[in-house]
Amino acid sequence: MRYAISYKGKILGEPMTREQAEVALMRLSLCFNNLKIVEVTSDSSTQALSAKYTG
Repeated sequence: MRYAISYKGKILGEPMTREQAEVALMRLSLCFNNLKIVEVTSDSSTQALSAKYTG
């Protein structure tokens, strides 16, 4: 399974393994509150990529 860091319902970064997500969560939690590790589905990864390239 692939996981990502979520902040206020938006996925940050690319999908990763659970272990990588836990490390990223620890590092990012120094700067952000309310971060979560979420399981990535194909719909949520598409949402993250489209948000990254539009703007």
